[in-house]
Amino acid sequence: MLFIFMLSVNFNSQIINLTKYGSAKNSETFKKALTDIKNTYSNKKQHVVLFIPSGNYTITEPITLNKYISLEGEFANSTILNVNSTTQEAIILEDNKNEADIYNAYNTIKNLTITGPDFNKNPFEWKDLKRNNPKRVGIKVLGLRNRIDNVTIDGFLWSGIEISSSYYNYITNSFIKNNRIGITIDKTSTSAYINNNELSSISLGILIQNNSYANFINNNMIE
Repeated sequence: MLFIFMLSVNFNSQIINLTKYGSAKNSETFKKALTDIKNTYSNKKQHVVLFIPSGNYTITEPITLNKYISLEGEFANSTILNVNSTTQEAIILEDNKNEADIYNAYNTIKNLTITGPDFNKNPFEWKDLKRNNPKRVGIKVLGLRNRIDNVTIDGFLWSGIEISSSYYNYITNSFIKNNRIGITIDKTSTSAYINNNELSSISLGILIQNNSYANFINNNMIE
């Protein structure tokens, strides 16, 4: 299993297991890990993959990733991040438009399930596009060059994924369901590649707005 995992990540990245920072499956453990990784590796512009073993993790504040930190779960159906609040995202890829930092690598988020406050509820009334729901999403993409692969996102009051003022983003092989909107591409975002995903139990599959252009959408199933 470890050998397969090693083959699936960037060989230039340091792989760190979240359990190094404690056994508690909560935001405090992520906070310790991200603080240490930023101080030890990010300051030297070294890339790290934070490996998250199977389990249910309670997320009470967003997991914010800089351009040198990626996340990889063990399996999408068994590494689960749970968000119960309507006032926060699960993961934020922080704003970074500095080409000197980002030209040589992508952030990657893969093999995860992310559940929001309406996970498993499926009340269609909150999906009415006229309702003024809290604009919180599963993954908010602000920085450039990211890959989201084999991720399930379920139960957020706005979008499963929001791409904002960003470009060169790949969303592939993911199951985005029971959110108000599947994927939002917003604020002059370009070159998003949306391929081989399933978007289900939503009011709007993919919303492209506010001067966003030149995005590529292929082989998705929208229900």
